[in-house]
Amino acid sequence: MAWGSGTTAPAVGDTVLATETGRKAITSYTDGATGVEVTTTYLAPAEGNGSLAELGWFATDTATATADTGVLIARVLYPGGTWVKDAGYSLQLDRTDTFA
Repeated sequence: MAWGSGTTAPAVGDTVLATETGRKAITSYTDGATGVEVTTTYLAPAEGNGSLAELGWFATDTATATADTGVLIARVLYPGGTWVKDAGYSLQLDRTDTFA
């Protein structure tokens, strides 16, 4: 899971974040109802500080801790616009996927 400061609207052809500033492995996976998977990424107070405007989830074995690696499976803008995270906050990001 990655975050960045880019504010360009997500598009179907996106392959990377507009401006990736950090990434972290998914913290946990939880099975929901049949066909539902919830992934959670927790950013501790010392992690991910700075402008959060976009979020992206990357997959495949090519996704590493290095920016712009892996296959971008989802990119969204941070709800409510750019937020500046600092060490006074932790952040839990949950993504729910439903497979039919």
